[in-house]
Amino acid sequence: MASLANAMELSGLSKTLVENAATNDTTDPYSLSNYNADRINKLVDDVFSKKLKVPAKPGMVRFTFIIGGGKKVREKYDPACQKNLTAALRKYNFEDDQGAALLPECAGKYKTQHDTNLNLKYVHVFPFVEPEEDDSNNNGGEDTMSKQFICMVAERPTFERMVLSEVKFWKQKKALMNHLKDYVVRGNDITNKMINMEELNEPEQNFFDVFDSENVKDKISWIQNEMKRQVSAGTLTEEEKKFMLNQANNKLKILNEKLVENANNEKKIKTQIEQVEKRIEHLNSVKGIAVPFRNEREFCDLVGLLQPHLLRQDAGKPIKANEQAEMDDLRSQMDQLIEDARLWFESDDDLKIRVEKIETAYLKKKRLKKSASQLNKGGNDGWSTVGGKKKGSKKR
Repeated sequence: MASLANAMELSGLSKTLVENAATNDTTDPYSLSNYNADRINKLVDDVFSKKLKVPAKPGMVRFTFIIGGGKKVREKYDPACQKNLTAALRKYNFEDDQGAALLPECAGKYKTQHDTNLNLKYVHVFPFVEPEEDDSNNNGGEDTMSKQFICMVAERPTFERMVLSEVKFWKQKKALMNHLKDYVVRGNDITNKMINMEELNEPEQNFFDVFDSENVKDKISWIQNEMKRQVSAGTLTEEEKKFMLNQANNKLKILNEKLVENANNEKKIKTQIEQVEKRIEHLNSVKGIAVPFRNEREFCDLVGLLQPHLLRQDAGKPIKANEQAEMDDLRSQMDQLIEDARLWFESDDDLKIRVEKIETAYLKKKRLKKSASQLNKGGNDGWSTVGGKKKGSKKR
């Protein structure tokens, strides 16, 4: 899908969609009334079989198609309109994702919606895109396309869908919550400046124009409840379980020390100790859930291809220029797959742990020996460059 859709070669609705994408003018829905399977296939072939040129910000567009509804409009639409549209999109590798939002990472997604107020049914399409170059810095360094910023400004229903779709694990939610708390602190600082009649600089003004304190605090409260629910249900990864057990055991140690030093608060402290002990008991009963690794099969194939080269290197055998070039290419492909597998708000350390688990499990399954660089995780001679800067990589 390297080529771009060209409006000059199109007509009708196809031409309109491509032109509107280029100007980010896609707010109004497009009706597919009287569109049969052939017309829908033609539309999708014309528009969605190629990338669309879009403005650098937000770097994505959303097309909303009306594909049916209640009695008043039902006769205007083919009963199979939704089925025909989604089937045509899937031919070009589009995927159903009900958490899709106006983000560059949602390229190639679609989702359905039934607006019960208007009694209309929609399919929202997030096309594959090629954003324009953007050399401006009008936000004073604020990354308005970062996941945390988009979560901060998103409407509540959109925010919840994004979290449920992309921020599924406890540590992800904790990281997002901390980002939102940082935004609240920034908002409070700016408010205090305004109270003191101090002039705001441009970045502060831009931030304050979109910041809604009560909305963000409400999101924080919702995330906290989701995190508590996750712990109660035991839907934690093995690493999250270890992290929380370590926290609980440290707290238990501190409380036991306080119990010795504060006889006057004995009853209160003992109650706290009982609560922490129950938490530890619950966490010990949790069986850690697995975290899917995107493109795991392709990544493991590359591990298998690189492994003989690493073992030759360990054995002291000379690595010729063409073999070194092949190794570098394999490492580059693996590094990109690793970055593509990064979850939203996932730290380098957590991603590295997941990569090492995948690698270890694959080598064990194939009965392949680990290289010295893989055994020495603190070294820099291995293939993994988690957290390194690579051309074209995106932090999730």
